[in-house]
Amino acid sequence: MLEKMRLELAKQGVPVHFVAINKRDATAYATALTNRCSFAVLQDTDGVQAWDIQMFGHKDDFYIYVPDGTLLDHLPASGPRNTNLSTAEGYQLVKARLVQAATGVWAGDVPDGGSTADAAGRPDGGAMDASAVDSAADVTAGGG
Repeated sequence: MLEKMRLELAKQGVPVHFVAINKRDATAYATALTNRCSFAVLQDTDGVQAWDIQMFGHKDDFYIYVPDGTLLDHLPASGPRNTNLSTAEGYQLVKARLVQAATGVWAGDVPDGGSTADAAGRPDGGAMDASAVDSAADVTAGGG
């Protein structure tokens, strides 16, 4: 579904970059993920622990960054907002947040729960390292 969204946004001229991080214990699924999309799929490792330590997140969470590397939103898969891309509501929420990150314009209704990012752009006050963010809006999604 992310690949479909990426193509839709590209057709609309919305500059976004997607990166998925495959879970440490799901290396067997990395090829299946890369075969379904044209964006980068990174493999988490025991040494990095991107989801557990670096990002304080879980499988299927979304992190949406604005072009300067500031976190716009952390959309936890188990949070109050529907982020299930297989539903119209979840698909539209994630897509609207991506458009907002890329353009600065909110393209949807304000979702229940609002942003979980604090004033500094960190989810729930947690520290985030945005050093690898490109010049367009970025989304990091949990995979595996």
